[in-house]
Amino acid sequence: MNSNPFSCSFCTNSFRDVKPLMVHLRCLHSLEGSIKCQFKNCFREFPLKSFEKHLTWHKNQVSVDCPLPQKKSKPQSEPLQSLPAENDSSLDSTVNDRVDSNTDLNENSEDFNVDNVLFFNAISAAVTRTVANLYSKDTITRSHVQEIIEEMRDLFCGTFFDILETKVIHALQRSGSNDLSAIRVMFDIMRGMFDDVCTERRRFNHLKGLDAYIEPSQYPVGTANVQESVKGQIVIQPISLTGTIISPCKVLKAFLQLPGVLDQIVSYMNGLERENDIMENVVQGTLWNEVIKPKFGDKLVLPLTISFDDVATNKDLGSHATVHKLSACHLTISCLPPVFASVLENLFLVLLFHSADKDFGMEEVFRPLLEELKTLEEEGIEIKVNNTTIRVYLALCLLIGDNLGLNTILGFVQGFTANYFCRICKCHKEATKIQCYENPEFLRTEQSFNRDVQRNDQVSTGVKSKCIWNELSSFSNTINLYVDIMHDIIEGVGNYDMAFIIDYFTRKKKISYPELNDLIQGFYYGNEFGNKPPLVNEEKIKKDENVGFSASELLCLIRYFPLMVGHKINQEDKVWQFYLCLRELVEMLFAPTFPRSSIPYLIDLIANHHKQYMELSKKDLRPKFHHLVHYGRIIKKIGPLKPIWTMHSEAKYKELRLAAHVISSRVKIDYTLSVKSSLKLCARFTMQKGLVHRFTFAPYSEEIPIEHIAGHLNFKHLVPSSEKTWNVVKWVNVDGTTYKPDMVVIVSIGTYFPVFAVIKTISVTDQQQARFLVQKLVTLSFNTHLHSYCVTKETSWDSWLFVQQKNLVSYKPLNLRLFFDGHTYVMLRYAL
Repeated sequence: MNSNPFSCSFCTNSFRDVKPLMVHLRCLHSLEGSIKCQFKNCFREFPLKSFEKHLTWHKNQVSVDCPLPQKKSKPQSEPLQSLPAENDSSLDSTVNDRVDSNTDLNENSEDFNVDNVLFFNAISAAVTRTVANLYSKDTITRSHVQEIIEEMRDLFCGTFFDILETKVIHALQRSGSNDLSAIRVMFDIMRGMFDDVCTERRRFNHLKGLDAYIEPSQYPVGTANVQESVKGQIVIQPISLTGTIISPCKVLKAFLQLPGVLDQIVSYMNGLERENDIMENVVQGTLWNEVIKPKFGDKLVLPLTISFDDVATNKDLGSHATVHKLSACHLTISCLPPVFASVLENLFLVLLFHSADKDFGMEEVFRPLLEELKTLEEEGIEIKVNNTTIRVYLALCLLIGDNLGLNTILGFVQGFTANYFCRICKCHKEATKIQCYENPEFLRTEQSFNRDVQRNDQVSTGVKSKCIWNELSSFSNTINLYVDIMHDIIEGVGNYDMAFIIDYFTRKKKISYPELNDLIQGFYYGNEFGNKPPLVNEEKIKKDENVGFSASELLCLIRYFPLMVGHKINQEDKVWQFYLCLRELVEMLFAPTFPRSSIPYLIDLIANHHKQYMELSKKDLRPKFHHLVHYGRIIKKIGPLKPIWTMHSEAKYKELRLAAHVISSRVKIDYTLSVKSSLKLCARFTMQKGLVHRFTFAPYSEEIPIEHIAGHLNFKHLVPSSEKTWNVVKWVNVDGTTYKPDMVVIVSIGTYFPVFAVIKTISVTDQQQARFLVQKLVTLSFNTHLHSYCVTKETSWDSWLFVQQKNLVSYKPLNLRLFFDGHTYVMLRYAL
């Protein structure tokens, strides 16, 4: 048996135990980030601090080979390469006595020594990562970070540390070791490892020195008079009101310089240019290709999206629920690859101010952000990628938010009972109540908007003020249009429709509320269990004419309503046909891609939906119904709406609320939360984490010989002869989507129907790829009444397939559901 089973594949040194190997990795190779274990059939990745525990778990195995992860480039201003002035002066002479790089640093060496500069760098880097990670936690306040650092300092530099040092020094003196001086210096380094981070000011300066922390800055928005107690009397004092900005130029520069980020973005954009019909990103729309991009010629330009919404910092049910409400702007690059676009850490807070301060005018609250955006589109930013300096320009493409927020910041009236409430056209509100198609004659233009600003008549124009965003050469509030399917469909049209549909069927005695709630509660939701709808409230539907669910819950109800109640309803029922129209509309609009050729069909489908609603409900169309008549033209301009809906930014706002709830003070709460957000980003920049694929699987995997897998005779011909075993797992999560056995996936598109298959076995490879052994299903028909595919199991020998997750037609897994007619059905989540 090998006496030194733990080896480093970077320099071929080997060690008898785990701890010497970890010292070797941290100090000699200055490792950061994560390490992939290549113990036989393991292939899992671990943070460095967890890797030691994992190796201990493997300790009884024969051998371990631990290849190093790719070294992440450190910022040029890395202070870890210089020694702090507070350190003992004896260190200066010691660190210059470098150990030869070829010295064997293994456990058997008589001179097990580590260069003190490397040791200092490793200690300082570990402390920096610890501080950055502490600051990045939403539920840990900055005062708590100070307490933790002080406790850690006391722990590592207490009496026991002095006792240990004395013991070690005495032992070295007795043995006559030549390393006595170096060991003394190493103890001094450890004793002072928290000196650079012992106060918040030092911590911030340390992180800024790494170019990792981008300090927020405050700017004036106006003044207000407040009551203050002066010598026992209440007096009125003027105070300056401020907002907070985190420089988008600095944030985007640091982000684009992360390893691989710019390359992945440019590669994705180039791939989109080769697709003619299927749209999946805003850069495929006419807004980008015909309006924005031509203004930059041959320059490298990327589109930006800014989301705007209000955030309540106090608890919803408290007496101060509406006090200290903030308005936030988050920014993201619009053309991130889809698997990264939905990751919240790629959405950056850039502006935060008190919502009430909008009364001072849009000019005052948004001016600093506009100046930064002008710089990005006129001058661009220089970034260093692969030792090459590149100038990148960034242009504002979309402003996204709910209808009230967009109307407010774009200069339109804020009330939806106004005569001209629509920011896209100038149709009178009475006309919109029956409008089913867009009227091109009434569309707003830059010229008409400017005339309406000069006219200064909200009642007859729907325009409240000029739009300061129009100062940007890449943006116009009448051209850069946006509509949100979460607010228009789920919290609007879909909500009203489902309330009417449920009320209709209960009044017609097709189903009762208790029966409906039993069916909702007993339905099999599979991988959508987290979106399970609550009980339907009869009083709310009758009184408020809406269902009262969250967006995710209502979307789940709309999607699976046929499989819940379809057996109770006559297929020819007109209201049921109206529901199926809604279901098809949702299926199209919530797809991650959209064919250009389907836009005319969508326009007619929306018109048909509106006509049916008016005919069946005997009610007029509401404002959110009107927004839908513009969807066809807007999708042509900006691509599919699902990738840019506000659900992503809503989740980001939850982070702000969570951080606000653990902060007791509300003084300058906008600045406090901005600092917190910037510190979270600092942790990412410190670790140099770019656009990283997420790949995790069940904690315990099992290497199984192929002949031991159930049904192997049916699929063994599919397996390469070189593969004798599989690393089988119970589940795998790829970029946020979890796959388990018995889930249904779409493996191809047949002549008439999608080809569905059931996952039987999941295996993972050392290249972080998930592979599925699946058995195809036979699709018998598409049941229009249930809006689902009727399927059955296929028993032939060629029903087995071996597919990779990345080659699936749709990344979202589906579920088999047994209906009341005894057949099994599969329902799509969105149109293919």
